Amino acid sequence: MGYTGAEQTIAVSEWAEGNGAYKPNSIAIAAKAEMNAESLSIRLVAYPNPVVSTATVSYNTVETGLVGLELFNVLGAKVKNLLLEQQSAGSHELIIDLSNQEPGVYYIKLHVDNQELTHKITKI
Repeated sequence: MGYTGAEQTIAVSEWAEGNGAYKPNSIAIAAKAEMNAESLSIRLVAYPNPVVSTATVSYNTVETGLVGLELFNVLGAKVKNLLLEQQSAGSHELIIDLSNQEPGVYYIKLHVDNQELTHKITKI
């Protein structure tokens, strides 16, 4: 069972009881039952994945707004802020340097106004 968007898949490995949260790889993430690919007006992908040193984060927005990109480790701790600025609608790219990060799984979180999207990336 899982949610499949245009550029990412979130696999549901274990359901927590009663609160609509699930635990992929033992991390609890709130699930929005009404969310589907058509309801999102933002898109997010990072490549190459897995990444050795640098990755390109590509995202799309449909409205001008405040855009934030953050990097989190597998435990959910924020590693660093990648971007926080007002941007126009359209396609954008940001090259991020992960050469100083330990190998492992990371999550890139994109915030655009009241929407957010998370993409899993692996550093080798």
